[in-house]
Amino acid sequence: MNILNTDLNLLAYLWLLLEEKNVSGAAHKACITQSAMSNALSRLRDLFNDPLLYRVGNTMVLTRKAEELRPILTSLMATINTQILNPSPFNPTSDPLNIRLSCHGYEQLFIVRPLLTFFNTFPLITIENQPLYSQASVEENLLNGSIDYATSPYNYTSKSLHRSVLIHDHFVCITLLKLNRLTVDSYASLNHFLISPYGDQSSIIDALNKARNITFNLTEFSMIPDFLNYPNSIATVPYRLAKHFKTYLPINCLDLPIEKTSFSIYLYWSDRVHETNEHQFFISALNESIALSKVSEI
Repeated sequence: MNILNTDLNLLAYLWLLLEEKNVSGAAHKACITQSAMSNALSRLRDLFNDPLLYRVGNTMVLTRKAEELRPILTSLMATINTQILNPSPFNPTSDPLNIRLSCHGYEQLFIVRPLLTFFNTFPLITIENQPLYSQASVEENLLNGSIDYATSPYNYTSKSLHRSVLIHDHFVCITLLKLNRLTVDSYASLNHFLISPYGDQSSIIDALNKARNITFNLTEFSMIPDFLNYPNSIATVPYRLAKHFKTYLPINCLDLPIEKTSFSIYLYWSDRVHETNEHQFFISALNESIALSKVSEI
């Protein structure tokens, strides 16, 4: 017997026949005609090479084979009904959940950290960070199921991906130099530390149309404070991060000499998780944790 060549509806009909011990009663519950149920019983007898039910007077009696199958089918039907057809809502207090997320330093600080604080009351929920180091690999890993979610400022266009805006921010400059303002020329003349999680040198600051002296490429924002002591150095960072550094560093925060330096951080996910109860809970928890932390406020 091969399950791929078997009409699985027959198992549901067999379960009803074994419960009802009556062809007409089973047909009524299955919402099919009595003749259709009789035909199903005939096919089941051929499938199992067993009568399954036989008549004794006015009643139908189960064969030994049918008695063996009855508890198995009862359990199977219950599993299909409760776990496949009618799954119970996700319960964060009792259901374990491991969230595979790809994010980098800025998002870890301003998005994941509030989320972890929020999840303190749900010890069965864990977040596994899987940072990826190319734009293409983020989209690829979301679609092949290697990760569940990714945060990114980039625009992915696959029709199989969904996204929501988490936070908005804009770029400013930080330096230890005593400057009052920056012009395009003075900005370009300094030693720049470029933060690029994906290793490229493209940036929103390319709108300057003026070459910058990129002293070093950093993959994480958290490394910036240790590099600002380099002579005549400057870094272009999100405003939230500049505020964070300013709480423990004597940095000078300056506006960029260009306009339109704003950006958004998006959360991306695929069709694979889109309709799940776990996804609905995660999105709700993420938005609530960001709101409670007031990280969305600038």
